[in-house]
Amino acid sequence: MNKRQRDQENAEGLPRPASFPTLSILHGLESLTVSRDMIVAETDTFVVTVHPKKAAFVHLVVIPLTLPSHISLLGYTQGVTAFVESFTLHHSTPRDIERFLQRFGGVSPAWGGPMEVAKFMSMYATTETIMYRCGVFVTTPDLSTLQFHIVSGDLSGIGPNDVAGWNLYTSPKYFLPPAAVDQIAALLGTPLPTAKQIHQLLTMTQLRCPCCGIPSVTVAAVRKHILSSHNQRDLSKSTTTPGTNSVSTAEQKLPLRPTQTDCKDDISSVMSLLSKWARFYHELSLMRQKDTTLPSVKQKIDTALIDAGKVLESLQSKPFLTTGQKQTLQCTQKRIRDTVFKGELL
Repeated sequence: MNKRQRDQENAEGLPRPASFPTLSILHGLESLTVSRDMIVAETDTFVVTVHPKKAAFVHLVVIPLTLPSHISLLGYTQGVTAFVESFTLHHSTPRDIERFLQRFGGVSPAWGGPMEVAKFMSMYATTETIMYRCGVFVTTPDLSTLQFHIVSGDLSGIGPNDVAGWNLYTSPKYFLPPAAVDQIAALLGTPLPTAKQIHQLLTMTQLRCPCCGIPSVTVAAVRKHILSSHNQRDLSKSTTTPGTNSVSTAEQKLPLRPTQTDCKDDISSVMSLLSKWARFYHELSLMRQKDTTLPSVKQKIDTALIDAGKVLESLQSKPFLTTGQKQTLQCTQKRIRDTVFKGELL
């Protein structure tokens, strides 16, 4: 890497790579080796690499250098969230992505050099802002496969008949945002479907636009809808200053936050208050995943998610609670989550 490339990295706000450990990416049942030229950025806690078999024009994977424990999971995900915000901020336009694709062209067959750049610019010819989907796949009951993904919303690497592949990257159940720490932690140690079962579930799930929920028949149709309805700037109807987000601020209000954070030491009071905070948390999570949510609002959501997670943890850690009561509280949270996400993808 020459000085010009290093200066460009610093200008883009990316951490400068340092040492290079032996890393691999889990891709289905495969383990894909990460080469040195695939590294995008590196911190003290994680490495960011391009995906060798990417699902979109831009597809990055954040791999922890040391597997975090339950206690350190919060700090790790906060670092990932900060990187995601920085990367998406500095790679928000087609010109930004064009430079990014030129830089990593040829590092693997999927990153196809000039032809890939031409294909990208053709698809995004009338697009103003690039949307991203960011999350972690929760498919095992432990932290051994903890890897966060950052993918551009086109999901161009998903085949025209790969319904399960599309649904996997747009699923609020199996693809959780890094800020959803307690959702991730809640799934650890619990029985989860096998990869084959998840694939079958997602294959039977109705294709929908992850932005507005409109159902679609084919992957190609939903991708076209996203690019035309959610990525493209409509100059004839635009009433905003060029470069600003046209989403109404009225739609960007956070859910109503519960005012009470503690209660009496009896199961009824704890259940009542936990239900309010669980609904608040999952409504925030749903809003956080929508590509139409403004970046400034997402920052507020991240802060609110952390605060809500602490309250929920405190309520579930009351000394008087029995093991059975704690399990009941966990089941209540899952039921509330399913209610909030009703109508979304499985």
